[in-house]
Amino acid sequence: MSFEDKVPESWIKGPLKEVPVVLRDDGFTQFFVVERMTKEVLEKRCIDFLADTKVSIKEWGLGPGSVFTFDTKIGETFGSRLTQKQLDMLREGDRRVHRSVKEMIEKGHDPLEVAVNRCHELGLKIWARLEMNHEYPPPDENNWLWVGLVGEFNKKHPEYRLPNSVNLDFSIQAVRDFKLAILREAALKGVDGISMDFAVYPPFVKNPKEDYPVMTEFVAKVREMTKEIGNKENRKIALIVRVPINYEDIGLDWKTWVDQGLIDVIVPTVVRLRDIFDVPIEQFIQYTRGTGCKVFGCIRPYLGYIDSDSRPEDDKTGVVRYDRDMTDEMFYAKAFLLLRAGVDGIQLATGSGDCDPETDNWKKKTDAWKPIYSDAGSPDILVKKNKDYVFNRKGQLPLVLSKDQKNTGVVNVRIADDIQELMKEKTQLRVVLVLFCRGLEEGEKLNIQVNDNSPWSLTAEHFKGKDLPIEITKEAVKEQTYFSKDWWKKGMHEIDVPSDPWILGNNRITMSLENGKNDLIVTDMDVKLFFE
Repeated sequence: MSFEDKVPESWIKGPLKEVPVVLRDDGFTQFFVVERMTKEVLEKRCIDFLADTKVSIKEWGLGPGSVFTFDTKIGETFGSRLTQKQLDMLREGDRRVHRSVKEMIEKGHDPLEVAVNRCHELGLKIWARLEMNHEYPPPDENNWLWVGLVGEFNKKHPEYRLPNSVNLDFSIQAVRDFKLAILREAALKGVDGISMDFAVYPPFVKNPKEDYPVMTEFVAKVREMTKEIGNKENRKIALIVRVPINYEDIGLDWKTWVDQGLIDVIVPTVVRLRDIFDVPIEQFIQYTRGTGCKVFGCIRPYLGYIDSDSRPEDDKTGVVRYDRDMTDEMFYAKAFLLLRAGVDGIQLATGSGDCDPETDNWKKKTDAWKPIYSDAGSPDILVKKNKDYVFNRKGQLPLVLSKDQKNTGVVNVRIADDIQELMKEKTQLRVVLVLFCRGLEEGEKLNIQVNDNSPWSLTAEHFKGKDLPIEITKEAVKEQTYFSKDWWKKGMHEIDVPSDPWILGNNRITMSLENGKNDLIVTDMDVKLFFE
């Protein structure tokens, strides 16, 4: 394989460009963590902190899909139709959401309108985001998620659901009408864009391969609505869609949406993060070139190894479930991969300043996020930022190397840094390979070859400790594991390796175990770049 074959066309088509940054939230968490949200608190903690960053667009969530956190006349605000007994089933944070949204609306401070007005005062654009199918099975009055986070529209109409699911069926006219009406309400609040999030959560129709025209018709209706309101109010309302890369399997014919001029921005993504760190979006870049439709890359603030959301019982026990940390270096690696692909913007799904109940801690966290907000769209800054490229797990990890050398393991990772060019420029660069596996025994060798270059061998001396790694599957791990903040570091070994073999684009790593005492299982891999 030649070097050119390893580099996607869009990566070498032109120079890296600076792009706008969008900050996305879910429209719920900020109310969940703040003891009492008011107009002033919302402005300060959700909008104002962006004034000295490079964020140019705030994407404001309308709520958790089926119930809402703005003054809606079509749907219902979160908790508004629940009895006290039902409210008591929920988390204290959920009750805070209900109290704050209710009180703000009663005082004439619709949260969405407050956000729109404050963004415009600061020169920011604002998009209203709707999670298109966020329902919570099973449909059981003992299921607190169903009770609290699912609206009456779904609860009273089981005939509107997909078979054997609580997801709404968009092939039903009433479902499309309901969603369109919610989006119309948001558009009339003065937002600059309507964002339809189809990554939350497929499926949308019974037979995606046959019913996909229904979704195209629905997107066309939303476009028609935004044009109608925009023309009346003499302003542009952009239409944004977030689409998983397995779009064909879920009936989202985004190419037709582009061809017909229905959308202004598409955000390629994945539904579940755990297996994919580097989301391949080159086909979206190539297809939309010259159409007027922009492609924004999406970066989410966690790796998705586990569901770390709290539960009602946690209010009493105080337990916290920890995902694997998403470090600044991982953010920078993701951003650089997207910029290298040629995106027109970066969407950061990091909420509203990583809100925290403690005001001082919130300020500290917000300030810590600002460099990421400001740097994510700036290639001139990112080019010398330390980075952590996490290998995609899907299709290649865990990797089992047999003790008797019966197999050779091959994994791939894409690197957006032009390491060969950096070396020519005499840039001081340290490359660290991170392996999550057991330590090597005396006499064992782990042979590693990068891009068909000369291999090197690792021995027991290269490994610190002999902790068995954690296999991240439901079958292998009990939930207690996740209560330890750094549980994922078990079996992690960081090893300095030569920088010479690594290249821009796809890197092929071949591994084998020599003189193995037992099989070696590599559950995760990273490659880190440190600029010195």
